[in-house]
Amino acid sequence: MGTAGPRVQIVRRAWHNGALRRVCLATAGFRVAELAVWISLSAYAYAAGGVREASAVTVAQLTPATAFALVTGGLIRRHGAARVLRYGLLVQSAALVIVAVLLHEHTNAAAFATATLAASAVTTTRPTASVLTPGMVDGPDELTAANVLSGALGAAAGLVGPATAAVLMSAVGTWAVFAVMAAVLAGATAAVWRLPDVVTASDDEPDSLRADIAAIRRAPGPRIMVLALSACFVVIGALDVLAVVIAVELLHRTEAYAGYVTSAVGAGALVAGSVAFVLIGRRWIAPWIVVSGLAIGGALAAVSVFHARVAPSMLMLVVFGVASTLYELTATMLLQRVSRLDLIGRVFALVESLQMAMLAVGAAIVPVAVNVFGSRGAPAALGIAFAIVVAALGTRIVVIDRNARVPITEMAILRVIPLFAALPGAALETVAREARRIELEPGEVIVRQGDPGDHYFAVVSGRVMVAIDETDLRTLTRGDGFGEIALLRDVPRSATVCAIDATVVLVVDRQPFLTAVTGHAATYERASSIATAHLDR
Repeated sequence: MGTAGPRVQIVRRAWHNGALRRVCLATAGFRVAELAVWISLSAYAYAAGGVREASAVTVAQLTPATAFALVTGGLIRRHGAARVLRYGLLVQSAALVIVAVLLHEHTNAAAFATATLAASAVTTTRPTASVLTPGMVDGPDELTAANVLSGALGAAAGLVGPATAAVLMSAVGTWAVFAVMAAVLAGATAAVWRLPDVVTASDDEPDSLRADIAAIRRAPGPRIMVLALSACFVVIGALDVLAVVIAVELLHRTEAYAGYVTSAVGAGALVAGSVAFVLIGRRWIAPWIVVSGLAIGGALAAVSVFHARVAPSMLMLVVFGVASTLYELTATMLLQRVSRLDLIGRVFALVESLQMAMLAVGAAIVPVAVNVFGSRGAPAALGIAFAIVVAALGTRIVVIDRNARVPITEMAILRVIPLFAALPGAALETVAREARRIELEPGEVIVRQGDPGDHYFAVVSGRVMVAIDETDLRTLTRGDGFGEIALLRDVPRSATVCAIDATVVLVVDRQPFLTAVTGHAATYERASSIATAHLDR
């Protein structure tokens, strides 16, 4: 896939996926609100007590959020990602309304305490979106396109959110930022309210924080990528506070100008969203991770060099936005590629928890860096330290990229089929690895009644018709499968199945299907009951 044409078609197909589009728009609205609230709260605290106050308020917001994020994986497994997503957004919106009222009345302590509730609810949004996305797409390229699309919308949010905060803080007051962003989050909640859920794990898998961490520790690929993302979050957390330092002490502007400093980063993120378009269909993404990581360090160092010059400093912040967005996007994509479906909820819940913790660490070290290196030297010190970390992890990331082949989209498609719902993650991954995609034209016969049965089929997209003795019985769509009767009972095909529309199916050969199904008691029992019901019907 080396030309732009197929990439455009894949992105267009992803955008026309209604459920996926709603998730992307909701997360973009969430990102607008998240950035606007963070920068306005930092600026408000800085105006009250300087860099120490801004750092302390940020850490106070992130500490309980870190703890809450640790249970997000369990919430997703027990209640479903879609439900956790919509109620998490609803809580954020309600909390921001209360904060807006309290700030308007200058009740700062209560406002900061309520903002902590919103910060905790923030931790549910990214993991749930990351869990839902693989189950909504038709293949690896569309998953990449979905990530790029989400990244582009998030990049636009990175420009809109801080700029809106700067305008509202200057024209009305900090309370207005919270009021407007509460409305944005209410819209995001409405967008995902009726979103279908995705099953991510079988019922017999342990559900505890200890099990989550133990499972991720045994998976070297996810472990290294979580570490790589965590290091980036430290730098981003530091910039939340450094934005005010850069605005006031380096560029000699007001605290509200921190919104424009952050918007420069958002403008870079917007550029990165268009650059990321070329990632669709690419097998290797490790070079993008390493190069963008080194660019993050270089851009921060350059801000220190240009300290009092507004134009070049803002340009370097744009470069930082490009690099940090590409780094986070490509590292997240590689993490998705190497995380099994039964682990993905755990992985991204842990990533969210570590993100909150590392943002807090980044915010906490800014006063130390300013004391040691001065306001001018602090950005350079942080940038150089991050570049060293990326260089140290670079070889490991390349190896992980080379070995990445976890069929995440195939697993997500198979998991929603009732027959495979109880199958343990490792066994499901084995079946998914053996599955191959076939595209069918309308009217094309997939299996014919009376023929030998050597394959199981799962519908990815489109519709197929099941008929016996030329009598149409039922229509199957995404989430349905067929072919288990001939495989389990060793009999000829009991029905004819043909494509109604342009259809895509996953095909699993007899041996991996029977090995997985007969090797797991609950799955075999379910498969036998499904086959019996179909025969009776």
